[in-house]
Amino acid sequence: MTQISVILPVYNAEKFVEAAVNSILQQTITDFEFIIINDGSTDNSLNILESLAKQDARIKLISRANKGLIATLNEAIFISSSDYIARMDADDISMPTRLEKQLAYLKKHPKVAVLGTGYRYMDEAGVLGAKRNIFTKYEDIKASFLFGNPIAHPSVMVNYRLLGDKFEYRPEYKTIEDLELWCRISADYQISNLHEVLLHYRILNNSISGKNLAFQIKSAANMLSEQTALIKADNSSDITNITYSYTSNSANFTQFLKACINLNSQNLKNKLINPGSLLKRSLIALLTSNRKNLRS
Repeated sequence: MTQISVILPVYNAEKFVEAAVNSILQQTITDFEFIIINDGSTDNSLNILESLAKQDARIKLISRANKGLIATLNEAIFISSSDYIARMDADDISMPTRLEKQLAYLKKHPKVAVLGTGYRYMDEAGVLGAKRNIFTKYEDIKASFLFGNPIAHPSVMVNYRLLGDKFEYRPEYKTIEDLELWCRISADYQISNLHEVLLHYRILNNSISGKNLAFQIKSAANMLSEQTALIKADNSSDITNITYSYTSNSANFTQFLKACINLNSQNLKNKLINPGSLLKRSLIALLTSNRKNLRS
């Protein structure tokens, strides 16, 4: 049995998938299986993947009719045979030492269930943009869920030996399936990020997040109001509608300030999140709330 299963869902990614796959095949650690599911692509993705699979026996290629991202991810998890499962997306690039460094960290910290990495944004042409400032400590990450997603989904490696069937995406949380999963896991397990940039995260003009931002913010706000420090607040979803994705939503600074005060006040009653971490994250959000286009 291999140490790591890398799972890659693919749908109409002919422009970028070869580079994404090769960035995994060229990792410094070689002991892994690479599960790639072609989710009913209608472009040339399957031909590219079949050619790559013929060249490297570590690739386990599955092709079938389209079922959507969440079903594809859960299928890949079910097929995986390793203690550790790493995510990858078909348009991103993993740095050569990514898997090696994540595996070493998880083995050294067996109580950590989910491990992301630092990352830099990249445009469609492959031009690198800003490095995303991330939080690495568990309590800071938990506090950050109320303001945005602090874990880059395609950078993640999961300790499947620790989580087992709790590592499953829920179809009712389409477009925020990863955020909901990390929040749910963080209630019982530790989550962390490596500070080092080990992924280049491509921003596409037609990305799901870009097209459905308003719906995504509303869905995230409702989910967060149920899972976090706001669970007993009467106006919980109103607060998270303002704090979540605060650089992109329509709230003004005064509304955002009031929401942060309410958020911290409610958490002092429930203490589901470390109060110091939430206050720190709120202050950072307030100081950066006028920034736009953080991905450039």
